[in-house]
Amino acid sequence: MAIEKEIQSLCVKALEFDSSQCPMPNAVVSIDSGINADCIITFDCNGKFFEVRLSTEAPQGSVEHGYLERLTSALEFKNEEELDSIFEKLSDLLAELCQPWFSRFAGFRRENTHPRPSLDILLYPEVLELELITIDGQPRVNLRNTVEGLRVSAPSSIHKEFFNVDTPTFNISEVEVLETIKKDTVFKASVHGTTVCAKVIGHRFSTQALQREILCLQRIATAESIPQLCVPALLGLILSETNETLVIGFLMEYIDRGPFGPDLFLTNLDSISQMQRDKWGLQLVDCIRRLHDIGIIWGDAKADNIIVDKKGNPWLVDFGGGWTDGWVDSGLADTQAGDLQGLHQILDLLCCSKVKKDRHPLLQSEQED
Repeated sequence: MAIEKEIQSLCVKALEFDSSQCPMPNAVVSIDSGINADCIITFDCNGKFFEVRLSTEAPQGSVEHGYLERLTSALEFKNEEELDSIFEKLSDLLAELCQPWFSRFAGFRRENTHPRPSLDILLYPEVLELELITIDGQPRVNLRNTVEGLRVSAPSSIHKEFFNVDTPTFNISEVEVLETIKKDTVFKASVHGTTVCAKVIGHRFSTQALQREILCLQRIATAESIPQLCVPALLGLILSETNETLVIGFLMEYIDRGPFGPDLFLTNLDSISQMQRDKWGLQLVDCIRRLHDIGIIWGDAKADNIIVDKKGNPWLVDFGGGWTDGWVDSGLADTQAGDLQGLHQILDLLCCSKVKKDRHPLLQSEQED
């Protein structure tokens, strides 16, 4: 009964929320929507997740019904500009309406007795289920069909049977986080004293991309008669905390970044000699050639997915596939031609005209087209 009274109080506060108050920082974690389907927008506030649902059962004329109609129309006509506009306005509205819930359930952080938390603490956040409803013509956010408070959310997973059984496995609790490289997905970590890079599906990364990356790294690891590639080695699979037949991520060799920058795209190339840039260009050409020789396609080839280590050697990362506008055309995604297109863009960024002029075998056929 006490919980119900507290929830009712929060609902009243939501009605009386003063937008002039200093809002709690938050970020959209994910947006799940479809044609004639519910829309769920998930916010992260202080490590807690808040799922706000717009239900298709909402009455006509309600604020939530209007948003869902606009979303369906934009999706049917594949109007990406309109979709972006709807999601931006809806996210801003919900972020404001959720402030009382943010304050109550994420208003403070508990003291962490472990200075280096295990990965499971970060990947199994508490979640509050909410819904957008219209009361007296005004949009409100209330609890959805429950007064039970926060629940624990588990990340997506892939069954272990899809992968090579010879790859070592580790329970998620064995992975100690040292540093977050990319929120919710990539971490510098330690496993039994060894520094590694952990990449997980989390709540942002797709299972398809992670599965593709693991399979690519497994094929590279088992390829015969091939020199070491400038690709981080696969070290093991990360298993779910609750089901050891489910894979939620993987461990790979940690590449200690040099003084050049977090990735090649963010490197200050004006401070890099042309001789060094040409060396990087030749190394990248050779690496991609050898990948193609064993049937591996990098996918999403771009300078952002290249790390330069302390010894000045470039490494290819992110084999999840896909494409990025300005680097690879969408129609060439996950093809050798797409890799070559991205490689040309990277060589142009490095001003490696000599590498291209010398007509390296990998580039020759395309230059003649």
